[in-house]
Amino acid sequence: MSLTNRTAIIILGMHRSGTSSLAGSLQQKGLYLGKVIEKSVYNPKGNRESPKIIELNDDLLQNNGGSWDNPPSKLNWDKYHELRRDEIIASISNTQSGFFGFKDPRTLLTVDFWNGAFEKSIYIASIRNPMSVALSLNSRNHIPIEKAFALWYHYNNILLRLAQSKPVMMLNFDSSREEYLTNLALIAQNVGFSDNENTDELEFYDNNLINHKHEELYGTISIPENITETYSMLLALYQFQMKHSYRRLII
Repeated sequence: MSLTNRTAIIILGMHRSGTSSLAGSLQQKGLYLGKVIEKSVYNPKGNRESPKIIELNDDLLQNNGGSWDNPPSKLNWDKYHELRRDEIIASISNTQSGFFGFKDPRTLLTVDFWNGAFEKSIYIASIRNPMSVALSLNSRNHIPIEKAFALWYHYNNILLRLAQSKPVMMLNFDSSREEYLTNLALIAQNVGFSDNENTDELEFYDNNLINHKHEELYGTISIPENITETYSMLLALYQFQMKHSYRRLII
């Protein structure tokens, strides 16, 4: 049963793919995220994630024999998980803001679980070059490049399948600052955010904080062909949406 008839904004994307930038930027435009992490060692502006949602996603993955970096082959849950989920949603949906939502990269692995709580939801995703993601995971978590590629592939194949069955608006974290902010504004406009940003506040997006760009290792490490194909399909979807100003993505 749907917990609320209000629209939830669910921010998706692989770890280290710009989801924090997307969440923080939408938060500036009026998206209510509840109590989130606003500063961390690896993200000076914070990852904008709810500790309670991280804990629930981690618990759900662990109960299915996996983790964020070892995705389970299946996902089952019980009434206890649903109760915790519904309590979290109730706490962030009870806001004067017109929009509420959340962001945690693990949600790509648990998206079916979260879908059951909403009558209507809007998906907004951040994509990034697999080489950049692999470099960032290697630096932050000491994950070997080959495993990082495999994780990127697993997460983004889920995103691709979801986008083929439901409207998912995409933002490309590798795009130029001008393109990124233009498309962010288009997404916000199509979702229905009012232009209520504090103009005295600096933009959350800051390309000076983007590290581990994929150009660093061109010619030294090859991206596997299956990953390149998935990335090409995601880029094609993004470019199609951008061409049509995201207008076909709200139903």
